[in-house]
Amino acid sequence: IILITHDLGVIAELADEACGRIPALGSPLKLSETPPVVGAHVPRLGEHTREVLGEAGYEHYETSAFARPGRRCQHNLNYWEFGDYLGIGAGAHGKISFPDRITRHERAKQPAQYLAASAAVENRVVPERDLPFEFMLNALRLVDGFAPRLFEERTGLPLARIDGELNQGESKGLLERDWRRIRPSARGQRFLNELLALFLAGETGDPSPGARGAGRVIRISSPASR
Repeated sequence: IILITHDLGVIAELADEACGRIPALGSPLKLSETPPVVGAHVPRLGEHTREVLGEAGYEHYETSAFARPGRRCQHNLNYWEFGDYLGIGAGAHGKISFPDRITRHERAKQPAQYLAASAAVENRVVPERDLPFEFMLNALRLVDGFAPRLFEERTGLPLARIDGELNQGESKGLLERDWRRIRPSARGQRFLNELLALFLAGETGDPSPGARGAGRVIRISSPASR
């Protein structure tokens, strides 16, 4: 089939921002005065989501969430703004902040195990060096980002602690910031993992063997990290 379509001149090449030049199926019709033109590639997954939902009155306010004005999910916004929540029930996760520490909790997934004497599978204090990443993992999912003071309120760390990472994000075109908001750019929304990787402890922190948390895999128990 490919050989036949090539011979008939049905295959056209289109310029694509992400993939360069890609083949596309053209028209088998050959008209002398009004030749058919292939003007666009086959839509990529989610390419027109914002446009279609926007016309229906929905706002894109989080990586995978749209809502009509005034109808944003307050439950999930608490996660994305690194708020606290209690995990109650089998398989539940919780996060609680104290003046001197932030803790995460995970309950047993199986009901029988949950009903046993100890329902907790994990109770741990989040290491200080992990807090910037855990905060950004959630807050940078928001299209409008977050106010700088929120980082300090929710982590207990000064914003200057991540100034180097923020500068990297800006220089790579992944991040935008002013005195009011820190937010992912359009490119940052598209390549969110690349942006988040800047805040991984051990990536930009002290890599020496004796550094706190060096060589350790970070395990995040966050409902918003799906």
